[in-house]
Amino acid sequence: QIDLGVETDTSSVSSHPLTHGMFVKVGYEDSMGLLKIIGSHNPRSKVLVHMIECTVENAKEILKNSFDELKMLNLAIVLTQDEVIYFVLYNPFSGKFLDLAFNLDNVQDNFIKMTDFINDRIINLNQYPLRVNIFEFPMTSRKEENEYGGLTKYSYVDGATLHVLSEKMNFKIVYVDSLDGVKYEAGVKIFLIKLIS
Repeated sequence: QIDLGVETDTSSVSSHPLTHGMFVKVGYEDSMGLLKIIGSHNPRSKVLVHMIECTVENAKEILKNSFDELKMLNLAIVLTQDEVIYFVLYNPFSGKFLDLAFNLDNVQDNFIKMTDFINDRIINLNQYPLRVNIFEFPMTSRKEENEYGGLTKYSYVDGATLHVLSEKMNFKIVYVDSLDGVKYEAGVKIFLIKLIS
């Protein structure tokens, strides 16, 4: 029995709740099936998985697959191997893992390492390509093209804001058109950033 929380709207303009978290205990063989249930309900859920019958390498595989297939970032795995407690995290934007072996002497140091690792993966996206839906809107955004008619960037306040965000968070902008051609009403955020699939 898992409390998945409030049902979320799948619309691209609706945000999933960020505050819902859960702790689950599962075997390695059943882990992806369980995570697919959680991730399809709310990929932003904070999930701590106590994985049994699992190695650190298995945990890394699960973390990578969970991001690649389900876009689950707020996921961590704890496991025991050879009577040692391990905590495993993944940063998909750098491709790096953090696996920490805990004992009575290093708990505080390991929590500092975990905090730094988690903060770094939302501050520096290492030129990860993010899809951005932005369009021309009077006095707000303007499409800039090169001499061949190709899109180079968007200017005005929304284009400049997006450019500043990409510099500060170190991501690569991938411009995409809305599939249905819809332009959202004024007052709604002009651009939507989505992780590229």
